[in-house]
Amino acid sequence: MQCRSVLLSIASFVAITGLSAVRGEAYDISGIEQQFRAQHLHQTYILRGFYQGRTLHFNVTGQPLDEPGAGDWTVDGVVEVGEVKLSSDLLWIRVRRLHLTWVGDYQLKEAHDLDKEGKPDPDESKNRELVIEADLGSNPITADAVDAAFSRIFLGSGDSFAEVVPEYWKRCVLTAVRAAHTESVPSGVSKGCRFPSTFLSIPGVASIKEESAVQPISAQFFRVGAGVSPPRTTYSPEPEFSEPARKARFQGTATLSLIVSKEGLPTNIQVLSPIGCGLDEKAIHAIERWKFQPAMKDGQPVPVEIAVEVDFHLY
Repeated sequence: MQCRSVLLSIASFVAITGLSAVRGEAYDISGIEQQFRAQHLHQTYILRGFYQGRTLHFNVTGQPLDEPGAGDWTVDGVVEVGEVKLSSDLLWIRVRRLHLTWVGDYQLKEAHDLDKEGKPDPDESKNRELVIEADLGSNPITADAVDAAFSRIFLGSGDSFAEVVPEYWKRCVLTAVRAAHTESVPSGVSKGCRFPSTFLSIPGVASIKEESAVQPISAQFFRVGAGVSPPRTTYSPEPEFSEPARKARFQGTATLSLIVSKEGLPTNIQVLSPIGCGLDEKAIHAIERWKFQPAMKDGQPVPVEIAVEVDFHLY
């Protein structure tokens, strides 16, 4: 009987210890989750890759599954965290995409979906909802591991927003960030590329890496005037409206710079004065298909830099 009592005591000890370990693990996850919520809930971040879709799944190395397409950053890239959940192997985040536009005062503002009567759509938040799931692997959950998973999904303070935007956005973004650092806009640069302080405070946005630069233009080009005639469009298809802009009934004008080659083709297209809500990308895609009668100098076709305004209006 004594031997049996000892065995029962050992079994009871093992059971209690095992239960305590499970409860301790749950308590630790709960504590990490609370800390994570306090840090990130209702904060705005830049989604790496500007991935489209309603759901995104990331593996343990931070690679997205199902090959999601990349969208325009003004529509798909900027999100606000609405809810966070943490389990033993998964980080679950619900965010809302912010559809950003530039308005008359050159400030970024959110465009809201409108119903047929022009009132805010009650389903707007639901329609913009994105659910993100990140695999945390089989190792014990720690706050550092969760932070690392988060940083593989969103830009952090050590990243540079100007490095991840498409090439046609780089000049505008670098102008906006450098203007914030110098509190002035360089001579000859559009004042349309400006970011408000609220946007600059998003992790990664205000960072500039030393090597950040717009790709240099390899070919020499001219400007209209002083014997250089302007190029003339011979084929200029209209741009499509982005769906977010249509839903928000948002319209306006985007200004782009480009070099028309001596063959009459558009090259080196850059956002000069943006409009947002996915319309700048639509303008780029339209102008890429334009054809021109090239500029002329001394009877010969020459490459020339011009600015083009692309109007978006709902009729």
